[in-house]
Amino acid sequence: MKRHILLLCLGVGLMSLGVLGGGWYFLAQARQEQEAQLLQQTRLAADAFEQHTVRVVSYVDVLLWSLRAAYLRTGSLSEMQTFINEMVFDRNTIDSINIISADGLIVASSRDRTGKPLNVVDREYFQYHRSTPEDRIFISAVEFGRISSRYMFRISRRISNPDGSFAGIVIVAVDAQWFSSYYQSLNIGRQNVAALLGVHDHKLRARAPEPDPALWAVVIESPVWARLAREPVGVYEADSAVDGIRRTYAYRKVSGLPLVLVVGFSVQDMADRLATRRLWLMVAEISVIAVMITLAALLALMMMNRQKLLLAHQELGEAYVKIRELALFDALTGLPNRRLFMDRFQLCLLTAERNGEALALLYVDLDDFKAINDQLGHDAGDEVLREAASRMRDLLRSNDTVCRWGGDEFLILLPNAAGVPATSAIAERLIARITAPMTCDGNPCRVSASVGLALFPEHGREWSALRKAADAALYEAKHRGKCQWVVASCESC
Repeated sequence: MKRHILLLCLGVGLMSLGVLGGGWYFLAQARQEQEAQLLQQTRLAADAFEQHTVRVVSYVDVLLWSLRAAYLRTGSLSEMQTFINEMVFDRNTIDSINIISADGLIVASSRDRTGKPLNVVDREYFQYHRSTPEDRIFISAVEFGRISSRYMFRISRRISNPDGSFAGIVIVAVDAQWFSSYYQSLNIGRQNVAALLGVHDHKLRARAPEPDPALWAVVIESPVWARLAREPVGVYEADSAVDGIRRTYAYRKVSGLPLVLVVGFSVQDMADRLATRRLWLMVAEISVIAVMITLAALLALMMMNRQKLLLAHQELGEAYVKIRELALFDALTGLPNRRLFMDRFQLCLLTAERNGEALALLYVDLDDFKAINDQLGHDAGDEVLREAASRMRDLLRSNDTVCRWGGDEFLILLPNAAGVPATSAIAERLIARITAPMTCDGNPCRVSASVGLALFPEHGREWSALRKAADAALYEAKHRGKCQWVVASCESC
């Protein structure tokens, strides 16, 4: 009897050691999986936040370009104040839009300014543009607004006189706290963090969770700066300079901007995710020592949890693809949006300059489109836009790009164009294809198009000149009676 008890005890002890060893192994595997998944989620979040940051800055930069162009065209402060008052912009993102003179005074603003004009000659952005003749976008550090009493960073561009001398700046103030609120969508763990920092001054532009107000002006010491000098995307581990928590960070340089995005998770975040699994594993170890059936149940449960993790990972990947599509394509027509179109245009322009090739830009506008919206409704108008986009896309080559520029206007990029005759033939086919009958909500309708053509290098050697020439040609086509194409003249270049 004693021998049987001893053997039984020995067997239970061996089984217990086996269960404990197996439990330790599975816990180590789960830790590795969770760490890999957390890192993947962090990288995907950094990519999505980069797209958001580029989209917001590009939106602000469009406002700056249009404001500067209007100011240089009119030169009248009263007209510019009226122009600003009539501008439509996202006031959740943008706190104010201003024109600042060469002596540092705010001379036109979207805010109601009374009393003595505010002088900003001591601000970093003003001093930067005054001393830098190049036309570069500047993204300032976060500062406390003297008028708005909120923390903001400013995006600005220089205004230059025809002789190149300094004439002032155009500037947009972005609410740093609103910008940070987008990063709150990150849901990796209790101690996760997402931050946007300036590459040149190493200061915060946005952070979630929000830092103490005094930290907006602090230079952030971080290993990311040394790593960023070697590669634009990567991973590192360090103690946070803001809250002192040690985290694993994924960073990436924001494309085309002096900014870097950093997203991180802590050891506690991983422990929180493992807590439930660790508890189940402890219960499983005790249950296996009592009865072997529990082991099978535990293994089945772990397999189910693993499947759920894989499914969650797949859903996150699909969400990333959807976010990227929203960032690069027009939601209504599925055509490339302005950002993607401009990227392709710049690439084609460089290729054309290097190889001595021609490049054509077609500005297409649907004639009397407003009448369709007024008579048949906006749903019918949307259907017409989708059909017109589909027809243009089907007619063009695979390496051509058609973009919905806005409303019922489209831009078409034809790389390696074969000159005016071939491009004009394409314009004729476009007009004929769009003019063909179509149906809107089951009702027959007809729409035509006018096209303005501009070629590189005959009508310009850069984006602004080509677009201006194509726009002028489109205007001439409209003036001649619509439903026709016009090639830009050298006078419009």
